Amino acid sequence: MDAAPPPFRPRLRPGPRPGPRSDPLELAASRRQASPFAANALRRLRLRHIELLVELGQAATVRAAAEALNLSQPAVSKMLAEIEAVAAATLFHRSRRGTEPTPAGWMLIEYARSIDQHLRNAGDSLDAIVDGHGQLLRIGSFSTTAIVPMALTLLQQTRPELLVRIRENPPLPLIRDLLAARLDAVVCALPTPLPEGIPADRLKVESLAADELCVVVSPDHRLAGRRTVGWRDLVDEAWALPPPDAMMRQALAARMLQQGLVPPRPTVESLSAITMRWLVRYDPQKVGVMRLHQAREESAMGFVRILPVRPAIPLPDISLITRRETCPADQAIGAFAASLRQAARRRDLLKGIPGLARRRRGRAD
Repeated sequence: MDAAPPPFRPRLRPGPRPGPRSDPLELAASRRQASPFAANALRRLRLRHIELLVELGQAATVRAAAEALNLSQPAVSKMLAEIEAVAAATLFHRSRRGTEPTPAGWMLIEYARSIDQHLRNAGDSLDAIVDGHGQLLRIGSFSTTAIVPMALTLLQQTRPELLVRIRENPPLPLIRDLLAARLDAVVCALPTPLPEGIPADRLKVESLAADELCVVVSPDHRLAGRRTVGWRDLVDEAWALPPPDAMMRQALAARMLQQGLVPPRPTVESLSAITMRWLVRYDPQKVGVMRLHQAREESAMGFVRILPVRPAIPLPDISLITRRETCPADQAIGAFAASLRQAARRRDLLKGIPGLARRRRGRAD
């Protein structure tokens, strides 16, 4: 009986050899050669050391850090000595009052916080994948624009596998969360000037839509039917306003002063657009403020009337803000950005807003 022929094994052509820059192993090796600290840290430090650095950034003493980590104080002291041996530098000054990080110590604490946050992000993304989602996208926004909900509706038509989590806050806390990698993207008005401590060179900003402050009243307010309203007409009204440190409150105060008027003293202060809606809706004597897109939505639903106050108060554009450095969610961020641009161009978002189309044409010219 003849023997069975040997199985067919196709001869594969060897592909092109990757150059030194495309080989991740060679890149990693070159980085380790260039940085003795990185090479030593990878070999000698564990994630428990990273956890200790994070804790020492907020604990006043080694004892407090040991209690927080459920370790003995000698064990923490030994781990700290191991970290300093790898760094070849003094990272903490020890005294009777406690443990104070040196400049080098603070630098490593910030990197440890970043590593800790990225591990948490990886855990959240892994949970999303295990639950059947393709990817997790974390977005920060204020709740006073219809652009984000419309963009998410468009996004989920093309990327239904994404799990999107939205965090709502004022702009500055959102930007700080973005820089700390707790968010992937932020849609808000970029404060100008940026406060000290916000590194502008790490931010990438794309303008999406013009914005302005709108004065809103109940449909039953005595000024609701007026074709023109001046700022002087509003001096003696009962106001509901955001807190003093809010961007809209400061913009309103500046415009009143420019008109030679005393800024209003509100009877109610609230940062919530929903609260502002009901304050104005229930009290026909009340005057409030909203961002342009939120005011348009509330007016379309019949909750409020937008007073045609002139001159208008421009606000910083609604923008998409991301970090310049790459992150695992870059593809999802790109798809979200495309949906935001499409939503911002939708005519029904801008319909019926006096002066906005003229402002946008003026910028294009």
